[in-house]
Amino acid sequence: PKCELDFKATANNPIDSRYEPRPVAMGDFNNDTWLDIAVVNYAANNVAIYFGYDNGTVASPVKYSTGIDSAPYMIAVGDFDNDHRLDVAIANFGTNSVVVLLSRSQQ
Repeated sequence: PKCELDFKATANNPIDSRYEPRPVAMGDFNNDTWLDIAVVNYAANNVAIYFGYDNGTVASPVKYSTGIDSAPYMIAVGDFDNDHRLDVAIANFGTNSVVVLLSRSQQ
């Protein structure tokens, strides 16, 4: 059987390749029921969160530092503090460390 996919293009929100983006993760990080995208930026030492809208588009990124010379490399999401909100964990290649960003969303 032939599989056909039909995707709808949404507004563009480019990722700057100078930041050497690495893995992405998805989840509802602000508890508004819409999927958000987290992108690890190796060269910029941050993680960028693109909060999603109900129409499938995303907002401009909100960037969170992972530390000086951290060189973030991997990302995982989960409820690490058992508060029913998704948190983000980033493994840093440059500092051999893990940063956990705990969600404080009130929605």
